[in-house]
Amino acid sequence: MYYTLMVTKEAVINLLKENRDRAISLREIVSKLKAPYSEVKPILDELERSGYVKTMSHGGYKFYVLIEEAISSKQP
Repeated sequence: MYYTLMVTKEAVINLLKENRDRAISLREIVSKLKAPYSEVKPILDELERSGYVKTMSHGGYKFYVLIEEAISSKQP
């Protein structure tokens, strides 16, 4: 698979905002953004360390949820 665009932090945040009513898996994020895991995962890790997302694991998958209060109170 060949990717030409680099995924941005804003694209990841926007996708999480669009799915704010549910947790979204890393696999689904990669698929919807049409971006390689190697680009998406570091962004999600940074957002988690900064307190913008929380994570949970279920069935061997990692899921992400946007913390709305964090996004509205500070700019990532």
